[in-house]
Amino acid sequence: MGTSFVPPLEDPEQLWESAASGRYRTGATLRTERYRYTEYFTGSGRLQAHMRYDHHLDPQEDVNISNREEKAALRRTLSRHLHTLLDRAREAETRAGIPGRR
Repeated sequence: MGTSFVPPLEDPEQLWESAASGRYRTGATLRTERYRYTEYFTGSGRLQAHMRYDHHLDPQEDVNISNREEKAALRRTLSRHLHTLLDRAREAETRAGIPGRR
């Protein structure tokens, strides 16, 4: 069946149980069971662009649905979740003595 998006939409601080995040060059990605959401940043750390794909409807990631207004709340929730995971990774890197990244 899948995971309900109602709880995290009602409480954006609630995280999905399973999600992965990653970084490559100027991008940061969150991958849930259903979505891949990526944000790209400028050298100064400002958001430059974002992409979102629904793997249930578009497993090949052919159509970027990130700017669809009807799903704006979901985009904000995915972004918050991504940044929470990135913050946790930065904290772990600091504790491990790994030099920081933007």
